[in-house]
Amino acid sequence: MTSSPEQPQPAAKEKYWQRRGGVACVLWPASLLFRGISAVRRWWLQRVRQPWKASVPVIVVGNLTAGGAGKTPTVIALVEHLKQAGWQPGVISRGYGRKDNTPCVEVHNNSTPAQTGDEPLLIKRSTGVPVFVGAKRVQVAQVLLERYPATTVLLSDDGLQHYALGRDIEIAVFDDRGAGNGWLLPAGPLREPLSRARSVDLVLYNADAPSVDLPGYMVTRGLKGYLPLSAWAGTCPAQRSWQPVAALVAKCQLQEVSVAAAAGIGHPQRFFNMLAQAGVKLEQTLPLPDHYDFAQSPFEAIRSDIILITEKDAAKCLQLPHQEKLHVVALDYEPERAFMQRLDQLLADVPNTGQP
Repeated sequence: MTSSPEQPQPAAKEKYWQRRGGVACVLWPASLLFRGISAVRRWWLQRVRQPWKASVPVIVVGNLTAGGAGKTPTVIALVEHLKQAGWQPGVISRGYGRKDNTPCVEVHNNSTPAQTGDEPLLIKRSTGVPVFVGAKRVQVAQVLLERYPATTVLLSDDGLQHYALGRDIEIAVFDDRGAGNGWLLPAGPLREPLSRARSVDLVLYNADAPSVDLPGYMVTRGLKGYLPLSAWAGTCPAQRSWQPVAALVAKCQLQEVSVAAAAGIGHPQRFFNMLAQAGVKLEQTLPLPDHYDFAQSPFEAIRSDIILITEKDAAKCLQLPHQEKLHVVALDYEPERAFMQRLDQLLADVPNTGQP
């Protein structure tokens, strides 16, 4: 598998976040300043101003590290579990990457990533529950509850460090990069000291094995299937007939079809590895920066017959040329049963929940 050097690549700063090398050591004094500012900010918001408390339970799904760790698929899995248990969830998010400056925006199925951000749009299209975005999560939560008064539980996609928002349950997600070199920004990937994770209610590992020294639960990841981009865009999630990846493997072998893959997610290599492990022979891989906006097509130099992309990227590719090449791959993301059972117990202990 090869990547194209002419195309945009993910930020290289994460490389020095994985070890305490020269660059990290130079930036270490700045990380001490960052740590002090973060501690004062947390004290001010939690002890002086006091967090805003919602009328329904609030679950915050976040991470301690900069960049993606699997928060959004975790939120989607939680929403589906809660719906099955009789709850009526709503989701709030900052809407990272959106270009709309409106303080609070409701996400609709026909919204664009520029209006809402790519991850909230994916959550809306995957779950159908109310989803609102905005920089001030308290305001966003208030608007959601006002417009959808039947909501019985709120989930915040990210926001572990947004202390103005009161929360009843905190979930920290780690991927296989763990805590990197263990230092705070900018010398390392941490937004807060790793010790902060000891105060959360649940730790979830989106990895093959626990990546930090904390007790937690595991996620099972797999490939649900693939669809042409046009078929993905033209059907609602419940009606999509995903073709098994094994069928693509057979097609490639029998018809000599060439396949490439591209991903603008937090850890593109994980997507490529999953495809390779499923037997897909990738002629080329194209890792893109997380939340890549696809304002211009990065696919022009790719000559493969099929280009596989993620659901997170799909909505941003609908206006690109050569869409017939683009196929969307869906992922199965399932936290272990014990994790969901523990979540149910924690929700049952929240006072005045009005639980189903």
